[in-house]
Amino acid sequence: MYFERDTANFRYMKLLGNGITNVACQVRYRHRWWRYHKPGQVFVVKRPFLPQSEEALQNEISALQMLRGSMHIVQPFFLNDGVRNPLAELPGPTIFMEYLHGGSIHQFAARYQQHTNIPMPNRLLWRILMCLVRACIGLAYPQRKTTPGVVLEQIPADYPQRDNPENWMHGDMHGNNILWGDYQPDDLDHALTPTLKLIDLERFRQGEEPEGGRFPGAEMNLHEASGSILSCIIRTQADKAYNVKVPGRAAAFHSYALLPASQYPNLDRELADLVTEMCACDPAWAPRLVEMYERTYAGLQKGANYYVNFPHGERETDDFIKNLCREWLLEPDPEGPARAPIAGHSSS
Repeated sequence: MYFERDTANFRYMKLLGNGITNVACQVRYRHRWWRYHKPGQVFVVKRPFLPQSEEALQNEISALQMLRGSMHIVQPFFLNDGVRNPLAELPGPTIFMEYLHGGSIHQFAARYQQHTNIPMPNRLLWRILMCLVRACIGLAYPQRKTTPGVVLEQIPADYPQRDNPENWMHGDMHGNNILWGDYQPDDLDHALTPTLKLIDLERFRQGEEPEGGRFPGAEMNLHEASGSILSCIIRTQADKAYNVKVPGRAAAFHSYALLPASQYPNLDRELADLVTEMCACDPAWAPRLVEMYERTYAGLQKGANYYVNFPHGERETDDFIKNLCREWLLEPDPEGPARAPIAGHSSS
């Protein structure tokens, strides 16, 4: 193993996954003057198996460089100056990126739903949705940072830029490619729940040509993200479309979400309507990115008191949501007990 040739700086930990085209493993970066190492010093190494998969991996490297600095997109990992990359002489591309220890949103929803029939709290759902929306903002307005650190993705205040997002699309934004990272205690979005981050950017590309104020890349990102928030609500994967109407929209439209109050009495109706619109079968019928952000941000401001009279309103408190995440997220210790490979850090 290449990393075992430099045990002063590295420790190979385990295989995260391998598929037909790529392999991913977990490595600990060892500073000689530290006996113990922070979780942030654990990183993921991704390599191609076959020459024909090198182009996709090189595409992911380019995407990571462009999207560097976005809080809700996986970040590249860099070695300190003077530390040699043990894989530098191997042919083909290699990716070093941060290790996200909390598992995927798909795993989280499945673990939660296996242990209780009570719906997820609204305030948790708003935060999941905001992470998804911010990730889409990061794709639409790339940070292109060249220095360490991340920023919370915002809709640009400058109107020419605000109204003209870049037309990039993730291309594979399913629930196993959205992973939990760390808490941000001073951040409204992430004081109760950790950050969700997009991974697996091999299919990152430009969307169809913008036309008439529409940006198909941004629309498709929201469309793909909608499946993850919907599955957290309906406790399964959507498999059919419905003819629906929501307040404020004159015409009916087809959506993968059908969330009537009679069936989901606990669900905030503003959240239900927004998710129903987001899940429109035709992405052009869904709210634009700016509107998604504004409506989600408004929902995020609702405190526990807003839900006091809702069914299961006692589960909307800060403490309950914090404990829920600690219980149902995967064990964060990278050297803890063995577990199933984290989907998304395996190859596709």
